[in-house]
Amino acid sequence: GLIAQSGDFDVPASIQAGMAIDLRPNLTLMADYRFIDYSAIHAVANPSTKPAPLGNGPGFGWHDVNVFKIGLEWRATPTSTYRVGYSHNDNPIKSADVMFNILAPGVTQDHFTAGAEFQLSEKLSLELAGAYVPSASVNGYETALGNPQHAVEIEMSQYEFTVGVKYVTDNLREPLK
Repeated sequence: GLIAQSGDFDVPASIQAGMAIDLRPNLTLMADYRFIDYSAIHAVANPSTKPAPLGNGPGFGWHDVNVFKIGLEWRATPTSTYRVGYSHNDNPIKSADVMFNILAPGVTQDHFTAGAEFQLSEKLSLELAGAYVPSASVNGYETALGNPQHAVEIEMSQYEFTVGVKYVTDNLREPLK
């Protein structure tokens, strides 16, 4: 009863649609939209101030989210590809649910990405990628369980860097022996 659905944190349903347009033979523009249905998962969507009757108590108070993404891929040479992207989404957390979301302050809304792939041989490539997620915050007050006069701010920012090696085999469709 502490968290709705006895703490069952299912992955929320989502629907996504996108398109890619070749602006030139070596330049592709991509865009997509995604809807994430947090409201269907009580442990995530129920307000954090909800009482806990019969196992369907409070959640994180997250609201449904719309995500808009745009990206560009430039295949500069047969062995090098460069990518940039931007994503913007709704903030799922409102000020009334700040206190409980200290545990999961997913308040960021803008994401900037860049990456590159370098073909080292016919089957081997090196991939590099980075992401910058600027700081975002939500302000609220402690719930009735704490001090309702005490202001609380949750904030998040992110930096990510990825290095990958990709090796392609010719026999991926053959069963393992």
